[in-house]
Amino acid sequence: MGDSAKVHSELYHHWISHKHHQRAFDLMANNSDRPQVSHVLGYGKTVKSSD
Repeated sequence: MGDSAKVHSELYHHWISHKHHQRAFDLMANNSDRPQVSHVLGYGKTVKSSD
């Protein structure tokens, strides 16, 4: 595209609805092949998934 971040945000995002953003986020978040959060050594707290 070659546009600055400001132009991209102001122009292109005007045409993208919340529904489109949410769908893209859901697809990325639910992809089993995505990188997983690193574990901090010495920290044993388990975080439950929202699945």
